[in-house]
Parts: sequence; C-alpha cells; structure tokens
Amino acid sequence: MAAVSSAIGARPICPWRVLRAELHVLRAPGAQRAVVVTRGAAIGAWVVRWLVPKRGQRGKDGPVQSNWSKSPGVESSKSKLSRVLRLAIDASAAEAALDPENADLESFAQQMRRVLELKRPQRHDQIHDHELAPLIQKKWWTQLGKLVKAHEEYQKPLPTNAWISLRLDGCCWGTLMARLKASGILDYGFRSEIAETMIASCRAVMCEFGAVVGYTHSDEMSILVPPLTELPSHVSWWVSIAASVATATCNRMLAALAAQKGLTLEDRILAHFDCRLGVFQSPLEAESLLLWRASDCNVNSASDAIKFSGAPMEVRSFNTIQKLIYLQRRGGLPLQRHQAYGSLLRGGDGRVVLMNSGAHAQPMHLLNLCRNASLLEGPLDADTAWPGTTPQCRA
Repeated sequence: MAAVSSAIGARPICPWRVLRAELHVLRAPGAQRAVVVTRGAAIGAWVVRWLVPKRGQRGKDGPVQSNWSKSPGVESSKSKLSRVLRLAIDASAAEAALDPENADLESFAQQMRRVLELKRPQRHDQIHDHELAPLIQKKWWTQLGKLVKAHEEYQKPLPTNAWISLRLDGCCWGTLMARLKASGILDYGFRSEIAETMIASCRAVMCEFGAVVGYTHSDEMSILVPPLTELPSHVSWWVSIAASVATATCNRMLAALAAQKGLTLEDRILAHFDCRLGVFQSPLEAESLLLWRASDCNVNSASDAIKFSGAPMEVRSFNTIQKLIYLQRRGGLPLQRHQAYGSLLRGGDGRVVLMNSGAHAQPMHLLNLCRNASLLEGPLDADTAWPGTTPQCRA
C-alpha cells in the first residue's frame, strides 16, 4: 500500500494504474484473503476520493459547488464504483486462493465455481456478436481436467450412491467429415446437420440410461446419470452400451441425411465412438466435468471457425480473442449456437430440454449459464424439447 498511501491527496496520479498494480500483487500465489480485503478496501476508498472532489475544492472552471459530491448521481456512481472494485478484488482473491497441489476435485471445483460467480463475462470493443465467458487462466482448467480424468479410472463395481459420467468421443472424426463432404452428403464448412446428429445421439444415450444432463459439442458428448440408477454395476457394460447406442444413432442419422440427397453411404463412411466412465461423489464434482468441457469448447469453437474460414496459417496460431476479432472483422460472427457454445440438454418430466438455446435472454455459454444456478438443477422451461428420459436398457 506504499504507492497508495503516498498518492492519497495527489490527484494527478491515475488511480487505475495503481489499482492494476495492486491487483497484480493480489494475484500472486499465497495471497491471503484478509490482506486482500484490507488492501482492496483502501484502494477502493482512494479511487473514490480521487474521482469525487471535496466540497469547496477548486476545479478548472473555479470552485466546485459545495453540494456536488452529495448529489444523487455522484453517490450512485460512488456506490457502483465501490461495488465493481469489491467484485474485482474478491474475484482476484478467489483465483489467487486456488490451490491445485493440495486440493481434491470437490474442493477445487468449489473454488473454481466461486471464481466463475465473482468474475464477470469478458467484454471486448471489437467483438460484438459472440458471448464471452469470464476469463480464467488456462492452467486452472488444465488442473481441473486432470482431477476429473482421475475419476475416470474407476474399475470396481459401481456404487449406487454416486453420480456416473459417460464421456464419448468420435473416432477419426476429421476423416469421417472429409469423406462425407467428398461424397456430396455434406457441404464444406460447419454443418448444422452434424450438430443435429450429435444432439440426437446425446439424447439417445441420455434416454438409454435415464441421465439428467447431457452436453455435446464438436465430436464429443458428456452424460451425467444420478445416483440410485437400477442398472448393472459393471463398468464394461456401461461403456459398451453407451458407445453402441451413440454409434447406431449417429449412423442412422447419417444414412437418413444421405437419403435426403438421393445418395447412399459408402461402406467406409461409418461413425463410431469410444467411451470412458467416471464416478463422482457429489453433484458439484459431476458438474465440474461439464465446466471443463465447456472451457474446451470455448477454445476449439474459435479454432474450428478459423479453419472453416480459410484463414492464413499464421492466423491459426492466434489466441482465442484474436481469432474472434479476425472473424468479427470478416463477417464470420456470430457462429451457429452449437458450434460456438455446444448444446446442454436436461432430462426430466418425461422430456429432454435444450437449456442453452438463448431463449428469454438467457446465456448460451455454459460458463455464463452456471453463474446463475447449477447446471444440474432448475426448472425445465426452455423452448426446445424432445420426448423421453426413461431408461430403455435393463439387465
């Protein structure tokens, strides 16, 4: 606080520079919350003092009116500024407090969720047609992914009191898409037909196991099944059924798509999926899988759009924001919803509902949607729904 203390009363010094410097210090590993709160309060008070002159203080055009600093507008601005500063300090403190070395998935997921709740979505003056998520460093998402994947190494009989995840990936997906386009079944670029195929495949797996949540983007899908599911406890049974259901549904959709164009699928055009199973002891742990995959979609969606746009190779090395700016300047935004944010499906009340359609001004980005409520709970009031969530498989 030396810089702040020496600057109090010296209005020519810009407070935002000091604030940025202080926030940088607060992000350092091992920062204590008590120190953060104390320094944050001092910084906020000083910034307000810098912005709002005292009564009787002289301005460029003479004495400032004695009642200026007490006007409702100024008080409102002071209150808003104080609130923004407080949120910024709290968000920085929460991110600085992340401790991946000594954290299990439950505690680390709780800390990550706290950071998401405190941080506001990013804004950029050159990106107008894309929903940005709160900025969290890549290393934290990588660590969350490591903790989640450690729960996918379960080989014992499945417990009945745990959440079960099924994470499926399309095999040789790039080759499959190239063959579909070469045969004339698909046009070049991102295709909504494939998005619909993936959503249908995700719904089929959800209904097969009575899942409450499914999330799909690109060539992958993540399914969450709640505890007390009356299904066999063998891991091999779950992964084989899930992979076969996704594969069958996807190929059926591709055959129908070919038939609409008067074509027949070649024998070599065949989709197939692999599957891994995870076991989680709480809804928070299970939800962390969705947040991790949503962060991956956040990066990959921009990269895919750049690839489809025919941009020069050097553009592909840009970071995500730079890629979005490139797309915005060339009319490449907005992306289609499924390409940009994936599709979050919720099961219940005898139907499967698309939760991130953007209806009623709700966020489409999962990392913004989860700031309001858990992705596993809440009313099913979205506009897009399909019938069926009852498990179809029985031992």
